[in-house]
Amino acid sequence: MIYIGVDPGAKGAIAVIDQNGDYTDHMMYNESWFENAKYLSFLKEKTDGKLLVGLEKVASAGGNGVKSSFSFGVNVGGWLATLQILAIPYVLVPPPAWQPKMLGAFPKGDSKKAASAYVERRYPDLKLLKKEQGVADALCIALYVSKY
Repeated sequence: MIYIGVDPGAKGAIAVIDQNGDYTDHMMYNESWFENAKYLSFLKEKTDGKLLVGLEKVASAGGNGVKSSFSFGVNVGGWLATLQILAIPYVLVPPPAWQPKMLGAFPKGDSKKAASAYVERRYPDLKLLKKEQGVADALCIALYVSKY
């Protein structure tokens, strides 16, 4: 069984862990839904369908513009459609569910920093670039799905 976390943001990512919680792979969000679907399809075939996806269930944040909120909604809808078309099992995971369990307490607005710090401790050999912040969130979501 493998667990996949999806951060659906514009700078989001897909992260993959095995049943032991070990890092396996990741892919940055691709605006080409064909590429995202191809990657998920590959993972499904590789595991004989023994996978579960945790898709972050988020809403637009206050203060976000209409354009960014719409784009975010399109991303979430794209992930949902891709998972449903490929018949990949998934659960929607809201940040208030995974963040406290995985990250503990952190200052308001610092979830990205807290996720990065957690991933650095858990996977010291995985060196993520600042632009790969979505991978840290996606890994935390995958770990959450594997445990809860």
